[in-house]
Amino acid sequence: MSAATAPLLGSPDFSFLQHCLDDANASRRERIERHGVTFSLIDEGVLQIEPQEATTSLVLSAGVHGNETAPIELIERLLQQLFDGHLQLHVRLLLILGNPPAMRCAERFVDTNLNRLFNPEPLDGSGYEHKRARQLMSHLDHFFCTASGARLHYDLHTAIRDSEYEKFAVYPHNNHPQPWSKPQLQLLAGAGIEAVLFQDRPSPTFSWYSSNVHGAHAFTLELGKVRGFGENDPLRLQAIEKSLAALIEGCDPQTQPLASLKLFRIRDQIIRRGEQFELLFPDDLPNFSRFMPGSLLSRDDDACYTLTGTPGYIIFPNARVEIGARAALIAEAVEVDTLFPETSS
Repeated sequence: MSAATAPLLGSPDFSFLQHCLDDANASRRERIERHGVTFSLIDEGVLQIEPQEATTSLVLSAGVHGNETAPIELIERLLQQLFDGHLQLHVRLLLILGNPPAMRCAERFVDTNLNRLFNPEPLDGSGYEHKRARQLMSHLDHFFCTASGARLHYDLHTAIRDSEYEKFAVYPHNNHPQPWSKPQLQLLAGAGIEAVLFQDRPSPTFSWYSSNVHGAHAFTLELGKVRGFGENDPLRLQAIEKSLAALIEGCDPQTQPLASLKLFRIRDQIIRRGEQFELLFPDDLPNFSRFMPGSLLSRDDDACYTLTGTPGYIIFPNARVEIGARAALIAEAVEVDTLFPETSS
């Protein structure tokens, strides 16, 4: 059998990560059964895994930005445990490595930010990320539309810069009858998440798409800082890895009370409007840095942004975004009883 036709998933040393880093196999599709579980490679970087019976449907994605390597390695570790039979699958599972070409060149993206393109409405653009977003939305549509029970999606990232809270979650704006899930927040707290940012408006991220189109409990999880492959300490992600493994096995992960989380909600954003745009603080300023009212935060071609009202926290600042894109979020602290008036536990 030639190397081109040798089985991938059936190989004892198959690596999902290495498969994505080697574009020679990008077009390969394959399906095998192992330990009573069906593994289906349905697209480059998209692996669907199903036991004989399950109701919960779980999506774990990483690599939407190709240089965010720690979550990619985390997914690889979980998959190897499934291959080896050390994890017993009791959910329908979809594993996604979002941007293989960017992973191969250790860049955030190829043409544009993939995590701004998950919009059910048609988008202008013909670059790689536009095509990939349509492909990934189609895979999510098929996966969730055949789901009969709970729908979960955790989109795993690492941040460009340091953060006052190393591990934090972004909770997408959604139209659910109860927009914020107390059990999910308690699960995140038990998984080592320190802070949660509640979005105030629709934003076409991967987790927003799952939440708003398919009604999933979905989150963007920031799990530390960008580093190269092989430079990440797995112990720093031990808590989240343990929680995800429990979900895969159909068990209840460890939880912590809501009071252990720092909670924030977005109250404004800074948009880059022109070529001369600049943020008026150091490039290495950590996420969740606090500014007082009256602080001058940015300067554009013909305008400045001055913080008003109460103290604000800067999140995801990036002066080098495209014109018209968001250059920073401004958040404010919020108490648990504001979200869940009936309890603060």
